Amino acid sequence: MNVESFLSVWFLRPENAALGFLRASSVWKSGFTFSGTTLDISCGDGVFMFLLLGGEFCQEFDVFLDVANTKLLQLTQDKVTDIFDSYEEHYQLDHIIEKYPETTITYGTDWKASLLKKAERLRIYEHLLQHDNNLPFHFPDENFDRMYSNSVYWVDNVEMHLREIVRITKPQGEILLQIKTPDFIQLHPQFWGTSWLSQESLNILDRGRLATWPSIREIDWYVRTIEELGCQLLEKIPVYSRQQVEIWHVGLRPIAHFLIYLFNRLPLEERTELKKEFVQYIYPLVRDMVNIPIDEGDGYEFTLRFVKKAL
Repeated sequence: MNVESFLSVWFLRPENAALGFLRASSVWKSGFTFSGTTLDISCGDGVFMFLLLGGEFCQEFDVFLDVANTKLLQLTQDKVTDIFDSYEEHYQLDHIIEKYPETTITYGTDWKASLLKKAERLRIYEHLLQHDNNLPFHFPDENFDRMYSNSVYWVDNVEMHLREIVRITKPQGEILLQIKTPDFIQLHPQFWGTSWLSQESLNILDRGRLATWPSIREIDWYVRTIEELGCQLLEKIPVYSRQQVEIWHVGLRPIAHFLIYLFNRLPLEERTELKKEFVQYIYPLVRDMVNIPIDEGDGYEFTLRFVKKAL
């Protein structure tokens, strides 16, 4: 796992590549392992987990290949469409994987069927289930040895969701959560306090992002709530520095859908060569972004590792 592998997959959103690598690095730093019976909650298209586990994609592949042109057009009009919630194979690649991870995940869940369809082709999940995290899981009590999620703050009914996570974890099982804090939101352009940014400009920068984080709360609230459910905190690791979050809040996000459209109109061989040049050119910026020191006091996202106490 390295910065280059993340950048190659998210090259038109280099800020996502940087933060994805930092998030993955903090998982390994926490000492968490994906052993036993495992669950990846809100696994999405599975690409993050695939890279986290040490998988390698062929150079032709990236997450933008399957984005439908209709979604790109819709985003231009409404500013909030999830362009990745689509499955349209532009290039019909014979294979997308150079190396499979040695580790597999027992279950992956997500509420978007198109993302699960993408995750299926990676062959790292033994089972994939469509599930809305605002509803209880259809798993028996004490079913999993290891649980991972970076999406709990996306859930409206977060108290119920946390109870469910603990319920289906075995005694002595571990839970790894990655959670943004209110400080992360305060770096959003909406709160810059600049008079020159119109609401129209703010809508372009935000693209519905703030509305998807209904359960952003202080990290101590999450720790206290999960400990009250019978768990013990083992690790609390800051993931991002202030500068990294500030860059991420803008990055190429406002114009990425136009770049995707242009790249996806090219023949695959020409697209791949241009992508390689783009990645080589942008890599020093992403490398430097990743290497910004993270102060222990930085509280923009945390990796929290818990163990469920034995009864």
